[in-house]
Amino acid sequence: MQQKRTNIISKKIDEFIRKYYLNRFLQGVLLSIGGVIAYVIIASIIEYYGHFGSTVRAFLFFVFIAFSSVVLYRFMLIPLLRRWKLAKSISPLEASRLIGRHFPEISDKLINTLQLQEQTAHSDNELLIASINQRIQNLTPFSFSSAINLNQSLKKYAKFTIIPLTLLLVLLIFQSNIITKPAQNVSAV
Repeated sequence: MQQKRTNIISKKIDEFIRKYYLNRFLQGVLLSIGGVIAYVIIASIIEYYGHFGSTVRAFLFFVFIAFSSVVLYRFMLIPLLRRWKLAKSISPLEASRLIGRHFPEISDKLINTLQLQEQTAHSDNELLIASINQRIQNLTPFSFSSAINLNQSLKKYAKFTIIPLTLLLVLLIFQSNIITKPAQNVSAV
């Protein structure tokens, strides 16, 4: 019975961790798209008004490749690897602290339960096991993954994509040569 209840809490924490990294990945997608578009706009404006030679154009292009690679790695690949448990992710204790921010009424209880579970792995103290079972029973009704609101997060980070995308569209509609001419020049390098 103890093992089954322990698995329930562990499963709920694991669901939270997976949703946490899904949230980080979605935030990363929005940040990456916005960052890459912003770089394209800035580099295009610099090239358009600077009329640089092939060396500077090549530099802008390689900085773009490096910037895009770092952004995609940092904001998208790492959260996916951690979600799939192919890279080190947050521990159950760290996850319980994050969960506690959303559910302050269970914060200490969840952390203490995890710590007590760790202690019972080394002993067969029936009083300790009974205490853990009681704590787990009190924690079971909570859905830890509900601490992460994907829609709210997407709305918060959407501005980092919408603003550069809108600026790019405005430039393409009213002054398309600011974007297209530098792109042609860089592709000619």
